[in-house]
Amino acid sequence: MKANTFKISSIHWSIITVITTIVYYSIFSHDFQLQWDDQWQLINTMTSNGITLDNLQTITTTIYNGQYSPANQLYYTLLYLCFGYNSSAFHIGNLLFHILNAFLIYTLSYTLLKETFSRKKTLFISFLSALLFAVHPVQVETVCWISASKIVLSTFFYLLALIAYTQYIRSSQWKYLLCSVCSGIIAMGCKEQSVTLISCILLFDWILFKRNMLSLNVYLEKIYFLIPTIAFFIVTLISNQNSGEETIGYTVIERFLFFCYSLFKYILISAIPFKLSYLYPFPFQVGEDITLSLWVYPFIILFIGYVIFLNRKNRLIIFCTLFFLLHLLPVLHIIPLPRYVITADRYLYLPYITYAIGISALSYHLYEQYGKRILGVVLLYLSFLCFYTANYAPIWKNSDTLKEHFNGVLQKRKTLSIINHKN
Repeated sequence: MKANTFKISSIHWSIITVITTIVYYSIFSHDFQLQWDDQWQLINTMTSNGITLDNLQTITTTIYNGQYSPANQLYYTLLYLCFGYNSSAFHIGNLLFHILNAFLIYTLSYTLLKETFSRKKTLFISFLSALLFAVHPVQVETVCWISASKIVLSTFFYLLALIAYTQYIRSSQWKYLLCSVCSGIIAMGCKEQSVTLISCILLFDWILFKRNMLSLNVYLEKIYFLIPTIAFFIVTLISNQNSGEETIGYTVIERFLFFCYSLFKYILISAIPFKLSYLYPFPFQVGEDITLSLWVYPFIILFIGYVIFLNRKNRLIIFCTLFFLLHLLPVLHIIPLPRYVITADRYLYLPYITYAIGISALSYHLYEQYGKRILGVVLLYLSFLCFYTANYAPIWKNSDTLKEHFNGVLQKRKTLSIINHKN
């Protein structure tokens, strides 16, 4: 970046840091979720045994309760060495990496768009994208739940891998490719869903870098990504087999309806977050009749797909759409994997990045057409997101506050259902 650009970026980063810290102010007094995974993911002998050769061997070779995330476990161990089981330290770690991820999104967005748009437009899109990501309430689950640290950590290294790969493409220097591969391996060691990295960089090659996808060299260089991807994918399959959770039993048609329903819900709450919760139960259980309202969603998804198809010449729209879909595919019920909820806010943490970029680009386009009135709308929308996040984050203080909120949501739904039935 040039000196003036770096100065503007530094101001943007400062604003993002301050606003994000303010909306997550309650996290500094949060406890462990002792009735929802923190009691075993975090509080275990691998955390408390420190950095010894025996413990490092255990961390790197153990599939623990259906989870294999050695890099994330090592992160817990290091934090414990410094602060013990101090919940504030672990929560601050989550928040810190969340802010760093916003910085990386800013950097990635600027790097990808600077050759397409003007400097002013690129800086605006980069700033708004990073800010939307940082304050959106759908990220509260990931930031406020310590056991979701594997997501913030994996996203950090995932984004580093993408930024390094971008530098490799533009400079042809192998040190950047090596950095990308190493970052990708660490990301996979934090969260198994990072195996999508190889598909993501191929998407970058095709849509953003316009490389010749018929060239053998494009695929040969991916061997360095492919080997660890296959290894972690196999471990993931083994981990899921050892998991006690099972939703296998739904038919192909039912899973197709779940696919359409969950995809629409992710799209909807990305734009307009409402009634967020830590649990979203399946609409019906195995063997029960299909809820009639689910048949609407295939047509909604078809309509959304048609609108995107009409704009297929816009490479940014196609890229944002495919990135969003690619990183949600593993959790859209196409393949019956162990899941006890139909959707989860934390699954949007990485996909939301390009949703934010797309919204930011659209906002600037509307600003060019309608002027400062659009800035007022953007400011109002950001205020809504910040207010929602600031009020939703305290609900994650501990397991009791979380359950109390969920019971309240269930009670409201039951009341509404009774009213609708009487009417």
